[in-house]
Amino acid sequence: MTTVEKTNASFHIIYDHDRKIMEDYQVKWQMSSFMHIIYRIGGININEASGKDDRVLPVPATYIIGRDGTIAGSFFDEDHTRRMWVSDMIKVLFYNSIVTLLPAYTSLGRSTRIIVLFSSRLGKVL
Repeated sequence: MTTVEKTNASFHIIYDHDRKIMEDYQVKWQMSSFMHIIYRIGGININEASGKDDRVLPVPATYIIGRDGTIAGSFFDEDHTRRMWVSDMIKVLFYNSIVTLLPAYTSLGRSTRIIVLFSSRLGKVL
């Protein structure tokens, strides 16, 4: 059963069989032999899961793609528990004019602290 079938995903999932995408986007991480043993003791066999015998995993990463198709911002950390802060994502989006800030108003007409982002590329309110 494929990942799409297992998850009922409504979007495309790309299987990076030869790890070209992982290498091109520089999100490849090799687990130490010691950590591999610890994982095995815990019942997790990384090599079996990946189908390769090299203890390599992709590290979660964030890429913000600009309107022109270039990478406007990115975040990668070998500590897989760390992620790009949303505030940093918003800074990249504004700096690169990927989104526009629209004023938000309450029913009384006063400006609120709610930030509404509109992406002309997506054509919808985010």
